[in-house]
Amino acid sequence: MRKVLLLLMVFTLFMACRYDVLEQPEETIMDDFSATTTYPLSIPPFFPPMDIPADNPLTNESVLLGRYLFWEKKLSINQTQSCGSCHLPQHGFSDSAVFSVGAEGQIGERQSMALINLGWARYFFWDGRTATLEDQVVQPVENPIEMHEEWSQVVEKLQNDTLYPPLFKAAFGSPKVTKKRAAKALSSFLRTMISAGSKFDQQRIGLYQFTDSEYRGF
Repeated sequence: MRKVLLLLMVFTLFMACRYDVLEQPEETIMDDFSATTTYPLSIPPFFPPMDIPADNPLTNESVLLGRYLFWEKKLSINQTQSCGSCHLPQHGFSDSAVFSVGAEGQIGERQSMALINLGWARYFFWDGRTATLEDQVVQPVENPIEMHEEWSQVVEKLQNDTLYPPLFKAAFGSPKVTKKRAAKALSSFLRTMISAGSKFDQQRIGLYQFTDSEYRGF
């Protein structure tokens, strides 16, 4: 009997000490950017500096991961819709529909916003309810009339996809997929979307002169 109790104690101690990084709570996962490379962000001379969060540096690896996630339909409940489904490049990363349609056919109350120059924004969504890009990008996934998926399910789907663990490892130092890391990568990708070639931009640097009607509009 004493041997059995001793074995149970040893087993319990072993299980208590076994703490693999893939089982840690998300808030304890540490990002490691030591092996990443800085993304060569091109900011026009008349733009102010972009305020990039210290805990989410803009790197080639995070931008690449964010690009994949932006077009990943596994973020939706039925794997039919990605961020890019409602933020189309040919429409200024917005939607041609007056009201954007969700993954399950639900018609929303607003049109998707244009994803341009978000690196300088201070508030996000049409009603300005979030103050950081990292907080904004995660909400459409769980919105019941948009992508309508639980982030826990998204994390599981991405973790089981052979494509993503290596991308997360390259961007953050380990293959662990988390909601927070996905938000960081998506935000990094969105910060690279800079519009600086419009007539307004060209006028600012002396390469274009407004017509009379354009000047009245300005």
